[in-house]
Amino acid sequence: MVLIFEILLFITGLWALIAGKLPAKLNKILFGRNATELSPNKTRLIGMLFISPVILAFFVGVIFGLFFDQQNIIFLTVFELLYLLFIIFVTTLMVKKEKQKKEISNETIDLEAQEALSSLEEQD
Repeated sequence: MVLIFEILLFITGLWALIAGKLPAKLNKILFGRNATELSPNKTRLIGMLFISPVILAFFVGVIFGLFFDQQNIIFLTVFELLYLLFIIFVTTLMVKKEKQKKEISNETIDLEAQEALSSLEEQD
């Protein structure tokens, strides 16, 4: 089950790295229906984070296989699950922070537009 989820994240991460954006439907699935469009740089960073669980699991598995044989398989599974949850948590925070920045900038623009309109109305 963890492997399937890691493979899906890997494919999504490759897509984000190559294209610089996530498809709208996938963006809604991953980050909620009100998810905002991310800049290509942020999307590529998220893509690298999505790719990292497969690579990290491979290298940690090899290291544990060399030094500890097959004794700590449960530890590796728990490590992978915790790392996946960490990646999901970090990417969700990144998207929410970006959304808050856009909302604040939209509110600022709205305030500036309102001030400009009121100054135009005063001139008339």
